[in-house]
Amino acid sequence: MSCPERTHALLARSPCAEVQRCSDGTLHLSVGPVTIRMEPEVFRALCLTLAEALPQVTGEAAGDDGVH
Repeated sequence: MSCPERTHALLARSPCAEVQRCSDGTLHLSVGPVTIRMEPEVFRALCLTLAEALPQVTGEAAGDDGVH
């Protein structure tokens, strides 16, 4: 469900995703045609979970930023 009567601020955009903040504080994460609305605390927890999974998906060691 969207918030057409409220304004959204674009926080980040990439070719595959977009994050907006609604005027009520809700965050909107859009990936392709799917948008998930969540509270900031849930968004933060999701980001931490994704960051934890990223090294396993990419095959990199945890904390390896590629700079040696």
